[in-house]
Amino acid sequence: PPIRRSVTVASIHVCSLHNLPTRGESRPQLDGPLNGDPSRNYHRHVSHLSGRPTPPDPNGLSSPHIHLKLYSIGGFAAVSRDINFKTKPQLSDATQAVYRNGMNAEIDVTFHCFAAEPLETIVRICVDDGSINDIAYEAAVLGSLRPGYRALQLRDTLLGTLIEDCYLLVHVAFSEIENRWAE
Repeated sequence: PPIRRSVTVASIHVCSLHNLPTRGESRPQLDGPLNGDPSRNYHRHVSHLSGRPTPPDPNGLSSPHIHLKLYSIGGFAAVSRDINFKTKPQLSDATQAVYRNGMNAEIDVTFHCFAAEPLETIVRICVDDGSINDIAYEAAVLGSLRPGYRALQLRDTLLGTLIEDCYLLVHVAFSEIENRWAE
């Protein structure tokens, strides 16, 4: 793509995380938001692809981290906690762990996502509990996010199915700044 004079900044303020599954727990959402939602009937026909619910581990309290990563198909992209960052642009950033509170974790961190081509940039927000693998994630096209408060329902990393009652509350705001990285 051509070099842009301005860069879109999507400020994603992660407010809180709710009902993260514990280690070994599985809570696939097998019904739609309203019982009988016809768009969710595929779980009845291909149940082995949706997973089966498993109970939580009583000793499996998690200390979640939030990771945000940008995948740019074209043009400049970077993420930072400081809107006026002077360091080398990075494509990912992470929060500190919220100690043993995966049920109702208060995060309160803002990520500033810079993208010359926001409609060709994918943002992936992952949650892990200090283990090697992520527990939950959600991905979206950066330019398609709507401003305001949003509840992102998270997905299971193994099967990609929605996790029942597992949400990340975020506030999204957009602005534009001069492209300092044009060269």
